[in-house]
Formats: sequence, structure tokens, C-alpha cells
Amino acid sequence: MVSTRRTELNSNRRDFLRGGLFTDAGASGVPRVAGTPLNGAVVVDADEDGSLRGRVSDEAERIVRNTRHTKYQHKQYIDETTGTYDVDCSDYVSYVLKQVAKRHLDLIPKEDWWPVPRAYKYYRFLHGLSMVAVSGWQQIERLGDAQRGDIIAWELPGTIKKTRDTGHVVMVAEIPSLLDGQLMAVRVFDSAALPHYDDSRIPSGGVYRDGVGSGTIHFRVNAVGQPTAFQFGPGDRFHEYPIAIGRIKSFSES
Repeated sequence: MVSTRRTELNSNRRDFLRGGLFTDAGASGVPRVAGTPLNGAVVVDADEDGSLRGRVSDEAERIVRNTRHTKYQHKQYIDETTGTYDVDCSDYVSYVLKQVAKRHLDLIPKEDWWPVPRAYKYYRFLHGLSMVAVSGWQQIERLGDAQRGDIIAWELPGTIKKTRDTGHVVMVAEIPSLLDGQLMAVRVFDSAALPHYDDSRIPSGGVYRDGVGSGTIHFRVNAVGQPTAFQFGPGDRFHEYPIAIGRIKSFSES
């Protein structure tokens, strides 16, 4: 499947505060998945001993490494044999969970008309979790306690519509780092329409290519360490939206 070695990610953080906003939309469409995962992505029984979260994060990284063509779009198209991942943020996270932890994915509510949970559904599910692991999931309150393989989601304010952006969802790639005071940096795996800090989707030419990749998002936290705002990447202000963190657990650990 995927090497269990973690990628040595750039830990250097830029000391300027610039960012960009990205949201997940809900346009209608029928997803297509062609081919099979390279080397065979193993579907792991959630009751199996070991670190399920580690398997989830390894699968998220495998996809980033396997990507040869990617485009951010709301009509999902995936072809593992050619390394094509044309997906939005919720498609990407849901595809990762489907490969490794389908039973956990199935617990997240989704709309009848859409094949996967949209970003706001991820946020509401994670926000509603107990701080104690129940049924394979656990809410994480403090951003500083997040670990590789955890999921962060937020919801945009306003009425939820089929054609309206709803938020964003990402997978944590490495333990968050403190930048200054109540400012933290989190490297993530996601599908994005705009760049993050230190983004893998910016090649040597400097032109950003949207879609699947990894990068760093800045978060503000409150006095008890809860995330209250995010700064997506170079060029934007902080955005204060409801943010939730969730941790996948094997059912035997719940």
C-alpha cells in the first residue's frame, strides 16, 4: 500500500501573516472512479489492532504522492492508474476514509442528493462528538492536541444551499506548531482552490495549481487553545468561522 514512513515535511514557518480563503461548494454531479489504487489500497477493518489514524494519514499522503494530475472541481473524477484526482475537499477526505475506514465514513450524515458528506456535514458531525471516544470517533477541543490523521472542518455562516459553498475539511499532516502567542500553524492534506503557506501545489515556476496536495494553514486559538479563526495562505485576512476537530478511533478503542 503506502510506505509507513512519514514524509519529512518542511517545518519552517513564514513569520508574516497573510492568507487566503477557500470553501467547499455543493454543485450537483455524479462521481466517477476509474481504475484501482496503485499497489492496492487496503480496506482495513476498524476493529483491527493498531493505529487506524496512522493508516488514514498514510493513505492521505499516498494520494498526494500518487497525484500526477489534479483539479479542484465539484464533480468527482478519480483514476488511480493515471494518478488523476479531480475532486473538492470533501471528496478527497471522503475518498481517503472510504479506502481505509469506511465504517467510520458511513457514520457521517450526508444529503440524499450528494454522494459524500459536504464540508458543513463534516463540521456538524465533528462538533457534535463527545470528548470521550464513542462509536469510533472523538472530538478534540484544543488545536495543540491535534495529531497526524485528525480531521479539521469548518462551516460557513448562512443558509445551506445546493449551489452554495459550505466550508472546508482537511486532514492533519503533522502535529501543529506554535508560531507566536495564540497563533498556530497546521500542515494539512486536502484539495484546495487557493494556496496555503508552503504549498506543494506551487511548482518551481511559482504558479499555483489547485486540487490535491499539502500545505500549511494558520489558526488563531483562544485562551484555552480552541481554534477560532483561520488564515488559509498568503494574501488574506483571518476568518472567524466555527471550527471543529475530530479524531478517528478503532471501534475496539472506543
